[in-house]
Amino acid sequence: MIWDKERERIVHLYTVRGLSLREIAHLYDVSHSTICKYLARWGVKRKAGKNRRLKNLKGMTGQQFGHLCVIKQDTSKYPTHWFCRCICGKRTSVSRDKLIRGLKKSCGCKRHEKSNI
Repeated sequence: MIWDKERERIVHLYTVRGLSLREIAHLYDVSHSTICKYLARWGVKRKAGKNRRLKNLKGMTGQQFGHLCVIKQDTSKYPTHWFCRCICGKRTSVSRDKLIRGLKKSCGCKRHEKSNI
């Protein structure tokens, strides 16, 4: 099978060159879950990707994202949400992904201010 012949190359691409599972999957025209399955079978541990490094839960407390300051983790929601305090004083729960990608920068108060102008 192709995987037996290409094992060293795939492991090298993943561990040394730092290609993502999706990039390797694209090279071999298979799904990224197939690559993931073979790497696990070969004993290669998954590396910390960009999102995994940012998932440091304690590290987000106190960080500022636009007008929002992270207070603590909201354990009642999945995926990971954080309680944040806006500069207007309102408290809101925001997903980690939206904070990191910059999709949520305030509680909505800035949007209302713009519409009143």
